[in-house]
Amino acid sequence: MAFGTLKADTLTHSTAGSLATNFVVNGSAKAWINYNTNTSTTVTNSLNVSSLTDNGTGDTSITVSSAFADIGYTYVGASGNNSARMTNLIATLTTTVARPQCVNTSASADDEPQNFGNMHGDLA
Repeated sequence: MAFGTLKADTLTHSTAGSLATNFVVNGSAKAWINYNTNTSTTVTNSLNVSSLTDNGTGDTSITVSSAFADIGYTYVGASGNNSARMTNLIATLTTTVARPQCVNTSASADDEPQNFGNMHGDLA
């Protein structure tokens, strides 16, 4: 059941103080994902993600459910396992797809069991 629109410029907590709502709207991740590409390509958990595609070793495409306004959003991610940490590099960004590529410390493409990413920007 919908109750309408809530409009507020400031949120106030009884002990933590106040915060302008533009920090909440503009400062919140618009999409995030936790996924595995090591033994299979599976999404563990996500927000605003409609699909994950395996494009090959260390190369995945994350498609968002709600498009970004432009390609000026940011993607930050990390990959790894219990013994080594890898780096996520972005090959491409479109308004609906972030395509991180995972490379190991030798700069070789690598699939990992633990992958995390989040996207910040304006939605369309």
